[in-house]
Amino acid sequence: MPSLSLNVGLNNGRKLPFGGAAPSGIVVATTNTINVVDTFDIGQTVSLAKISSTEYRSLSYSAVLGTEYCSDLDTNPDVNLYAIRIQKGGAEWIYQYEGVYQCDGSFSVYYTKSTVLEITSGIIPTSGWSPNLTITAA
Repeated sequence: MPSLSLNVGLNNGRKLPFGGAAPSGIVVATTNTINVVDTFDIGQTVSLAKISSTEYRSLSYSAVLGTEYCSDLDTNPDVNLYAIRIQKGGAEWIYQYEGVYQCDGSFSVYYTKSTVLEITSGIIPTSGWSPNLTITAA
């Protein structure tokens, strides 16, 4: 006896092209402020504002991060915390401090505290940072 198939139902076991899990991270295009739980030198939650699609930054912290040697002055001036940022560099996101110090001029030094590979373009991962870092959208 012949049978009739209407091709209705399970779509031959294939998955439909829509749906799926959302990327795990912070979407840069729609997030203007992020919060970072800093357990390194700051020891508190830091709010960073979006500067561009590849950088979030805060300029509101003051702390001494250490010293640098100035051979021309034969002194060790303090390195003062100037900015805290998360910035995209190549294929990874980087959490850094920027310090400034005075010798015979003003100099900057960057301290990388944590990094993570970018999995999806335009999304800052919220897990996988090394060393561990907790960030959330504000």
